[in-house]
Amino acid sequence: MNKILKFSILLVGLFLLKTIIAHFYFKDPYPTFEKDSLNIEFNGIVNELLYNAKGYPSIRVDQTFFYVPSASNKSIEIGDSIYKLLGKNIVYQYRSGKLMEVFHGPVSL
Repeated sequence: MNKILKFSILLVGLFLLKTIIAHFYFKDPYPTFEKDSLNIEFNGIVNELLYNAKGYPSIRVDQTFFYVPSASNKSIEIGDSIYKLLGKNIVYQYRSGKLMEVFHGPVSL
């Protein structure tokens, strides 16, 4: 084999190795977050409400905090009824018995 062909094979091999390493290093954890969210269920009154720097809320229902990134418009208030069904990534928000908002997206503990 001549030197140019060996060098070309080496470059292709290094490129493939770099691509494989980058794929696993920069893998997006979001699909796991969404899958884990399907196993969370809650139903109750919002007792406490905290917003992070980006405006995404964490709500406390009973004694558990839930992070609800899809509810970033600050429409949730303390005293609202809120629930999420097991196996769904949809959160329903009620105020005074009226449906106020439906948030589509995963939640986490």
